[in-house]
Amino acid sequence: MADWVKMRRVPRTDAKVVLFVAALESIARRKNPALRIPTKERWRILAAQARVDGGKGRAGAGLGLPSPATSRPSGVRPCWEEAVTHSPAWQLLRPGATEQAESLKTQARRTADRLAELHDGARSELADDPWHDVNLARRISRWTNWLIGLLRSGGTVLVSPAEAALIALLPFLYQTHRARTAAELSRVDPTDLGQRTAPDEERRMYEVLLGGHERLVRRAELGALKDRPDGRREIGWWLFHQWAGRQPGRLTEFLSTVGAEGTGLEAVLDPELLSRLLGSAHSGPNELFDAARPDHLREYPYQLNFDGRDFQDVRERLVGSLFAIAHGMAVEVTDLSSVIVRHVGVPDPLDPVRLLITVDKASWQPRGEGIGLRASCGHPAVVAALTEHAHRLEALLRAVRRAAAPDFDALPLYTGVEEVREVDAEGKAVPVGGVIRFRLDEERVQELLMGENLYRDRSLAIRELYQNALDACRYRRARSQAAESVSGYQGRIEFTQGYDEEEDRHYLECKDNGVGMDEVTLSEVFSQAGVRFTDLPRFQEERQEWQSRGVTMHPNSRFGIGVLSYFMLADEIRVTTCHMNGVDGRLREITVLISGPGHYFRVRPTDRPGPIGTTVRLYLRDDDKAPSCVRELRRLLGIAEFATTARQGRQTVAWEPGVLRPREALGLRSDGFEAHGRLVSWPAGPDGADGQVVWCRYGGGVLVDGIYTEPRVRRGVLTDPGDARRLRGAVVNLTGRTRPRRLSVDRTEILDTDVCADVESLLRAALPTLLSADPPLLDAEWLAEVAGRSPRLADIVTEAAGAAGYEMELHGHRSAVAATGFFPLDALIVHRDDSPLRDYETALGKTPAGTVGGTMDDRTLLWRLLAHRPNAELTALTAVAPELEQVERVLPALPADIFACTTVRDVWNKRHWPFLNLENDLAAPGHALSLADIRAISYREAVERMRELRLATPKPTEEDPVVDEINLALMSRDLTPPFRSPGSLSSWLDSAEPVPPGHLLKARVEFGISLGEAARRMRAFGFTVPEPDPSAEDMDERALVLLSHNLNGRSPWLGVRKPVTPGHLLKAHRELGIDLGTAVQWLRWFGFTVTADGPLLEAADERTLRLVSHHLRGVDQLDPEAPVPVGHVLHAAAELERSVPEVARELRALGFRPELAPEREEQADDFLRRSTEWGWGAREWQSLSEEDAIPPGVLARASSARGVSPHEMARCIETLGFSAPSALPNQVNDTDVVILSARADAKAPWIRAGHSVTAHQVARASLETGLPPAEVASRLHTYGLVPPDISYPPNAEPRDDILLGPNHRRPGWSWAPLSPDQPVSVHHVVLKSSGLGMPPRAVVDRLAQYGLVTPLEAAPEDAYAFDPYLLGLHDDIDWPLDEGRPVPLHHLVSVASKLSKEPHEIAERLSAFGFRVPEDRIGRLDETDHRLSRLEPTPGKRTPPLGLGEPISDFLYITRHFDLPAQELVERLERLDVDLQRVRDAVRTALPEVPGLIMEQEPRAARPVEAT
Repeated sequence: MADWVKMRRVPRTDAKVVLFVAALESIARRKNPALRIPTKERWRILAAQARVDGGKGRAGAGLGLPSPATSRPSGVRPCWEEAVTHSPAWQLLRPGATEQAESLKTQARRTADRLAELHDGARSELADDPWHDVNLARRISRWTNWLIGLLRSGGTVLVSPAEAALIALLPFLYQTHRARTAAELSRVDPTDLGQRTAPDEERRMYEVLLGGHERLVRRAELGALKDRPDGRREIGWWLFHQWAGRQPGRLTEFLSTVGAEGTGLEAVLDPELLSRLLGSAHSGPNELFDAARPDHLREYPYQLNFDGRDFQDVRERLVGSLFAIAHGMAVEVTDLSSVIVRHVGVPDPLDPVRLLITVDKASWQPRGEGIGLRASCGHPAVVAALTEHAHRLEALLRAVRRAAAPDFDALPLYTGVEEVREVDAEGKAVPVGGVIRFRLDEERVQELLMGENLYRDRSLAIRELYQNALDACRYRRARSQAAESVSGYQGRIEFTQGYDEEEDRHYLECKDNGVGMDEVTLSEVFSQAGVRFTDLPRFQEERQEWQSRGVTMHPNSRFGIGVLSYFMLADEIRVTTCHMNGVDGRLREITVLISGPGHYFRVRPTDRPGPIGTTVRLYLRDDDKAPSCVRELRRLLGIAEFATTARQGRQTVAWEPGVLRPREALGLRSDGFEAHGRLVSWPAGPDGADGQVVWCRYGGGVLVDGIYTEPRVRRGVLTDPGDARRLRGAVVNLTGRTRPRRLSVDRTEILDTDVCADVESLLRAALPTLLSADPPLLDAEWLAEVAGRSPRLADIVTEAAGAAGYEMELHGHRSAVAATGFFPLDALIVHRDDSPLRDYETALGKTPAGTVGGTMDDRTLLWRLLAHRPNAELTALTAVAPELEQVERVLPALPADIFACTTVRDVWNKRHWPFLNLENDLAAPGHALSLADIRAISYREAVERMRELRLATPKPTEEDPVVDEINLALMSRDLTPPFRSPGSLSSWLDSAEPVPPGHLLKARVEFGISLGEAARRMRAFGFTVPEPDPSAEDMDERALVLLSHNLNGRSPWLGVRKPVTPGHLLKAHRELGIDLGTAVQWLRWFGFTVTADGPLLEAADERTLRLVSHHLRGVDQLDPEAPVPVGHVLHAAAELERSVPEVARELRALGFRPELAPEREEQADDFLRRSTEWGWGAREWQSLSEEDAIPPGVLARASSARGVSPHEMARCIETLGFSAPSALPNQVNDTDVVILSARADAKAPWIRAGHSVTAHQVARASLETGLPPAEVASRLHTYGLVPPDISYPPNAEPRDDILLGPNHRRPGWSWAPLSPDQPVSVHHVVLKSSGLGMPPRAVVDRLAQYGLVTPLEAAPEDAYAFDPYLLGLHDDIDWPLDEGRPVPLHHLVSVASKLSKEPHEIAERLSAFGFRVPEDRIGRLDETDHRLSRLEPTPGKRTPPLGLGEPISDFLYITRHFDLPAQELVERLERLDVDLQRVRDAVRTALPEVPGLIMEQEPRAARPVEAT
């Protein structure tokens, strides 16, 4: 270990490496517990490399550890000083320059010393940077010296002292400046790859870069996986260097620290000159000498002024080219391709330490006119990166040979990579076939990128043309604003589509007056798919300068592949462009013709001086059948940032800058921008630079840079329950700072998850504009339409309107939104006298916000009337219930409250007022969750709003459950929320019931979540969830089928409260092939009780499945918790050809409880054999019971079959262990079996022993047997049965069966058999009279013959067809008169009118039926009373309004149809015997439940109440 520490030798085995590292780590952690220590695997790799280097006399070098000479800051200085002092550049001095050179050399040596000190200071800030290369400057210096040697051998290259100083110092200036810049910028925290909530400007810029490398960021999150090392550090620092390398750094400030002030070297280190020379290290081959680029290497010498004592020229193309080539040969690792970083943080990762060793040891060897790279690489990715780097260096060498001085002819022209190879840890070459790289087929990928597989729609090429032109105009505007405080630039974009007669071709052309392109942009951006102009260093530098002047630009270029979409429309493209910079101060227009992707093209000058801008012409493949630019831009472009026109033939469309161009969809295409009608615009920032909102009467949506785009994530204000996929009521244009960071490749979708917050923020900021619009846009109809598509936006607008004191009009009546709020159904119930709506329209419950069927509950109805005080409806109601006058205020409504009060029907905004058991459904957690989803609020906020509305709510939860698609599905049956299950009124789970395990397992199968997560989610809502065994997590679809009641993998599910029937298991085995033992194990894992063990079931067969099912059909399974009837045991034994004891034992083994006691099984078996001889079958056996006597009909049938007396048959049955009826006749008659059957058909069901028999059964048996009713009754007595004790008619008549039976015309009535103990109702008499065509008198008389009495003393002698109508029993009106109360006067008048009879005729007929009729008051009624009585029911209802079946609703319906003062109307209704007490009771019941009800403390003074 001592030798290791002194770096004399290395361990020879991995075991010794581990031993040494453990000791070293122990020592190190005592001093610094937070110290980052490499993994053992990494140490093994380093040791292997060290062993290789050890044989070459480089102990410790392979470890990447600093040598003793470089481990201390003072040690670096001699190296750098020596390199600068002995640079061969000093040997190239021009004659007579030695004296000046000596002085500069001395100063340069001191500067090198200072640079080493500054660099070592920056190194401490970069201690965690795995890519920091301490030897980079020395390598650049070394290869600079090698290049100088080539130049010297090729001719007489002479340099000035200043040039020599720069050549010697540039490597060290470069590394120190880069290191200091990186150290300063590292405060952004490179390894934090998340998005912070409030980043500073530098951090925000870094996060922009992170957003463009999502795959790498995701990779960094996988460090916890066991099969790979944590790559966060390597990935973070690599991405940081890509960002930091684009930052210019503070060069002037840096130069002020190198100690050159007051020396001749100060003139040499000119900031302007150095900026270009240092920048040449990262300039592309075409950029180095491009005169259009501000930082290109100048063709003419740059003169340095040494305080007037001397003037020296610096040839930038000599010095800069030399430095750029040397930098390329030195290989800066962070300049290598991204293949390097893509291979860290993965299994078999690339090691940065070995990479640094590789580049440090790499060498370039002469190869004829070229040079070959020799490098031993520890990873195949390094081989690929160095190969690519060598090719880039070759392009640089060629560019220098073309553009620089003739002296550079001695430089190499080619690069080779034959000796770049992968080696293993022992330094041996890895076979070429040992590693395979995943590659892309270029031509096929091009076809994919240009085809509709990626863009889906060929017309999106037009969108790309526009967006590229938009970027060009923005670029030029930013430049103009940076150059001038007030810029007069006016951007312009023009589309033209047509036919060029000269070229004989159809074309689509986009022309802009933007920044234009030069050769560099054409070659390195436009012509390279995947490269964006924002990636160019010169753009980054310009952007930094603009920001310092307060100018910002937000380019929409995202992927760099948009140009490929042009080839969806064209096979050839012509680009004519002129860059605004020009060349040598002169504008220069160039043109190219591109014949397809992958094709070469030449840049040709047009010899025209502009104009500035770009024209892209697509030669259309489909001629005049290509998509129309006019149609597509109208569909896609809502707001143009610059003046835009589109022309095709006679069609011309124009967009003014920043002004929404309305568009109404024609229904041919559902997608595209749509907004029209009245518009109210609001901009965020000058000219809407950071977003824009346009409130619109119709339509709406989200635009990005003015172009229609759909958000993929729809939360918050973009919540879209109906999947309409567009905002309603407003157009929000996201641009500038609000522009989304991520779009889909075809730019039709916004991928940002937080875009909803930006949209809502803009909408809230724009609310004052909406509320102050004149004439107003915000009204009840508009708000209802918004609520039907964007409920949260409707709520936000309503709350803002209330806070602003806004008043809204409803049917001509204005009210303060602060008091009323907004409820979409208000238009159907309030101020109806002034509404154009008809009754049938309001009955449908249809509004622009959706449809609500059924009848509104009284609580909600009162709430809305009270909110809109005063109104005629409430005034009339107050006349009946004066306490309404004391209401002070109620809760203002929000539009989405309608969804809280109603249940879903088919889709989310097709609702129904609760009825029957659906009232409980409102309290289900799923209902509250769906409300939270629709309103885009939290679950707790939804529950709290329901409490404010005084609705039933789910039980409180400890946490606030998340509102997402999975939870919505979990709350519903079969994992399908009701509004996504057409035809279902409601399907929310009841939290009072335990959750079936099948529901949890289906959630795991459907959503890929664990059973534990599904259970945790449901418990968060208050559900009781069973705790399955951990082994259940591995269950698949077969288990899901097993857990379903119908073995179909869907609800209904087996419940854990009841044992699983053996029949279910056997059926699953037979139909699905599930092993029975396995099935039992699965069920027990889920907490089910299984009454039978697997081995027992394994021996079961088809007969067992029938045994455990009702009626032995193998379908409906017996309940293990219910006793098995004796009849089932006997039936099973007979059908399955088994003995009764065998059947009983098997049932008990399977967990069932047969009624038959074990000690009676042998008797029962004997009984089975005997009863089979008697002709008994399933029906007879099923009628048997251990507790009750055998039905008399069964005994009579057996007695008749055997030819023995009933008593003898009874004794036989009793000897077999069953009870016989106590009373029996001596002989069985032929008709007894018919008489003793419940339906008089000699079949089961049988009348049970000792049971009562109805007169209807007696009459039917009489008709079937031909016996007199009295004889039938007598025969029943002999069997111990109890028929009515009455006198019977001599004979039964066919109509007696109907007369004594139920009233089938009234299916809604509950019907009890007619009995002598209860009078027969008049309604029964009238319905039977009408149905049989019998006079009422005859009906009464015939009933009397069966001992049945009626309240009628003298029934009418004649039957009239309208008699049921008189009693309210007809099909049109469902309002039977109450026999115990007087006939309401309005009924008398109404019926008389409908039957076209006089009221006194109706009164006489009703009196004949025993009703009390107020005939004497008819004459006091006037025409208004008669009209009131004749009022037709509400559409869709069958109850008369004056019957007040729905008291408040019907009363309001009456008031709407009669324009009477409230008090007069009340008096008239009372005169007509309308039961207004029902209205008072309904109001008093509902009033306390009105949301937010506040009553006045003191009642108001009584005053007359009139309708308003």
